[in-house]
This record gives sequence, C-alpha cells and structure tokens, in this order.
Amino acid sequence: MRRVCTALLWAALLFNTCYGQYNLLNTDPSAVDTTTKIRQCMVVGFDGKHAVITGRDAVNPSITKLGQDIAANGLGGVILYGRNIEVKQQVINLSAFLQQSSTQAPLLIGVDQEGGQVQRLKLEHNFNNYDSAASVAFRTNGVVAKTYYSHMAQELAEAGINWNFGPVVDVNPTDGVPCPVIGGKDRSYGSKPKIVTSYASAFVEGHRENGVHTAIKHFPGHGSAKGDTHKGMTDVTDVWDAERELQPYKDMIATGHVDSIMTSHIFHRGIDPKNPASLSPEFIQKKLRGKMGYDGLVVSDDLCMGAILEHYKAIPDNPDSVYNALAQAGIQALKAGSDMIMFSYNNAASNGLNVEMPDTVERFVTSATKAVEDGTLSEKRLNEAFSRVMAFKKKLVKPVGIDAKLD
Repeated sequence: MRRVCTALLWAALLFNTCYGQYNLLNTDPSAVDTTTKIRQCMVVGFDGKHAVITGRDAVNPSITKLGQDIAANGLGGVILYGRNIEVKQQVINLSAFLQQSSTQAPLLIGVDQEGGQVQRLKLEHNFNNYDSAASVAFRTNGVVAKTYYSHMAQELAEAGINWNFGPVVDVNPTDGVPCPVIGGKDRSYGSKPKIVTSYASAFVEGHRENGVHTAIKHFPGHGSAKGDTHKGMTDVTDVWDAERELQPYKDMIATGHVDSIMTSHIFHRGIDPKNPASLSPEFIQKKLRGKMGYDGLVVSDDLCMGAILEHYKAIPDNPDSVYNALAQAGIQALKAGSDMIMFSYNNAASNGLNVEMPDTVERFVTSATKAVEDGTLSEKRLNEAFSRVMAFKKKLVKPVGIDAKLD
C-alpha cells in the first residue's frame, strides 16, 4: 500500500511540475502533422499483461512494441481487457509503463468497469467487485451510489486508469423485453429515464472526485434493441423510442454531467438508411451536436464488433478484408463526427476477428492519411477531433500512474 501511495504522490507532483512539457496539448492543430493527429484520435486494444520482468514472467514483446510505438509516434489511448489483467500491482506496472512511454500528451488508459457482468477488474485480481447498474438502482439512492462509484473510481485511479467507459444510460423498454446485451445483463438502471439519469450522474460525480473521466453510452440508445451489435447488425427502426432513449443524454448534457459520449452501432433506417449510428452524421452531427447542443468528445464503440464487420461485408478469416473494413469504418466514424475511434482487437467482440493490432494501427493511419490528402476526410474535421482530444486530456486531474514504481 505504501508503494502505491508513494507512486500516486509522485504522479501528482510530476503533473504539477511537468504538465506543460506535453507539447501537443497547447499546439495549434494546423501545426501538427496529419499522422500525429490521426494517432491521437485512436484508442486501441492489445495483448499481454507484463511490462517488466517480475521474477517469473518476462516482458511481453507486444507490450514492448506498443510502448516503443507510443514513444516514437504517439497514441490517443488504450483499452484494457481481461487479457491484460492479472493482479493489481501488475496493472499498476502496465499502466505506468504505457503512460511513461507517452511524451507528447497524457495517454488515455480506459476500461469497461460498469459493475455486474461488465467489469474487467475483479476480486480475483485483488480489486473489489461492484454490483450491476440494476442492482445499484434497486438497493441504493443517489447519494449512496455516488459514494459507491467513488470507491470504484479510486481503485481505477490507483491502477493508473483515467477513463472508464461507463455509465450505461440505455433505458430499458417498457414492454418487459429487455435488450439481451443491456437489460438482459442488468446493465441498465431501469425503464424510467429520470432514474437512469440520476444514477448515471452519481456515477460520473464519483469518478470526477478521483480524476477519472467517464463515457456515457451507448448513444443514441441501445436499450430497446432486440439484438447484440457485438454479433451483427441490429435494426432498431421499429422499436427505438427517441423521447425516452435520448432523455438521459439531454438531461446530463444540460447539467454538465458528461465527460464524453460513446456511440453505438445500432441501425435506424428511418434516420440514416446507409449507416449505423456510430458512422452516421445524421445521428452525431445533426442530432447530438446540432439539436442537442453537445460540443464535447465523442468516442466510437469498438469498430471491431460484428455489426461493423457485417456492415462492410468483411470476411472474418480474411485479414485484408477485415483491415479494409476497419479502415473504412474508422474514416467514416471521424467524418460522421466522432473524435476518437476504437479498435479493440478483441476476438470475443467480433465473431472471429483475424488481424494483428500493430498492423491495424499502421494500416488505418496510412488509409486515413490518404483520405485527408484526397479530401475524403477533411482536414477541418480532423483538426476539430484532435482539438477535442487535447482538451479532454487537459482536463485530467493528473495522468495517474505516470511515475508508479515498477516491481
């Protein structure tokens, strides 16, 4: 415990004295090269757990390569999954290694830590287990929930994690048939928008107390969907209830309880007959930013999910086909208004994805750079996204874990 506390104190000290040394944070985007801006708009997953030799496990080559790539070229952020987590000290070491590699701007280190069935840091890893959203709403009030989520965020901060992809603000339908991947897994706070808003706001407040960003999800609402976008396209045209499902977003935007918003891959042919919501300017630019007045950071849900691969007709066991699909999806997501795009390289979320993370990053950067050069992706849109990412990073209380002592 003393070692962890010492690490966090040093992190705070370095933040106060060295924050200005992150050269990208205050740089005009027009003065930053295109590839650097594209990389800062990416969140990626990776394999491996160990960043240093611990006495029984040698450094993982893929993590070494990732650290070298971050140091040389920069990166917006990473997302941790179970494949990256063994015990608390190991996560601290890993986060510290990656954060120390990022010299241009603080690295966003994210995780899905909702509670219940979706929590990557668990009791078996020497973290606490947390209840699902449904259980929290049933058993507590907003004041208790804020304290509860503050404890969650404190654990994240101690582990060097500064972005939690939660809370879920999807509203359960009133017909009693929940979305299998949302209400069916107790990930929603309920069927009443005001209740969802109340508990989600407590989640955000608890995290802000500990310097951890949040991302409310899954815009524009996944609660009524009858399918799972991890597995394939999910059409909500006949079931999506705009008034109910957008209400938590409207309320939380109005009260300032939004750090960032994550989009979903649901498909509504009545609003955009060509694209899922995560790739849709109709949803992101016109509805979220235009009508709802949101001007903060938007991050896509994982573009490696089955819905996106199906949308671009990717062949799962054909790497070139998948790479091309991911490149098209990433460019379209940026064009549509997302500021950060996520490539998890997570087979469990993609129905058999067969690509390597480093190649995904390089191929996407190459494709997106060409898109800017030929005008497919405007430089103005890229600059806007980059500026939001830098503003988002500047709001961090401290780049937690930046100088944690490695075992």
